[in-house]
Amino acid sequence: MDAAHAVVVATVGQADSAIDLGAGDGALLERIARDRSGRWHAVEANAARSVRGQQRRPRLQFVNARIEDPALTVPYESDVAILMPGRLLEMEAAAAAAVLAKLKGWAKRLVVYGYSDALATGGLAQLFAWSKIPGQLGPINEGNGVQAAEVTWL
Repeated sequence: MDAAHAVVVATVGQADSAIDLGAGDGALLERIARDRSGRWHAVEANAARSVRGQQRRPRLQFVNARIEDPALTVPYESDVAILMPGRLLEMEAAAAAAVLAKLKGWAKRLVVYGYSDALATGGLAQLFAWSKIPGQLGPINEGNGVQAAEVTWL
């Protein structure tokens, strides 16, 4: 997973704060935050992963919530949001639209990524198109079963 995370980290580039939407136990976000001061916000729906992540990675702020939860608030605008577009496809269309409406206020930049299983039906470009994120997909970085790209907001 370290090799796959390296592609996402390189795509994120410089950031002093980030929000990982669907953070799991925070391993990717911790890698982005490595050797950087800043604010690091992890949103994870699975309570056990969220608790485990907070215990293992105390410098990250974990919130146990679904990203489509209307009550989810983000305490500050981050430099970058990290999202696997497939998360939007797992939601009802209205919930995905509500997340997309809030996303631009949550972060200045957006980096999307996918791992091999999510990329099997056309890669990140197809996943991005299906997710209806209002933006343009930048150059795709890939390697080790992962693809990642920055989105230019529209």
